[in-house]
Amino acid sequence: MDNHIVVMSKGLNEYHGEYAGIAKLDRDSARLLRDEIEYMINQGQYELWYEEALVQLIFEKNFILFFDDVCDYEWTEIDSVNDLLLARKIHQVRLTEA
Repeated sequence: MDNHIVVMSKGLNEYHGEYAGIAKLDRDSARLLRDEIEYMINQGQYELWYEEALVQLIFEKNFILFFDDVCDYEWTEIDSVNDLLLARKIHQVRLTEA
């Protein structure tokens, strides 16, 4: 299996991973994403998440988005102040291990 993403969606019946919500983009890719998000906003698509813009770029612009396996890393989704505190704790532990 290649290490690039072919589609992302919460509606998939079969999938081989889950998006952790982190994307590292170079300058040109970030501009493409910004432009796609602006287009979505101008079209009144306020209910969509930015991941939908990434999917549109994959389908419409042949955008290559690679993935990396993060199973061996401790991480947390940040939805609250407590989550943020946990993320800081995880980060501090990683810094002391380095």
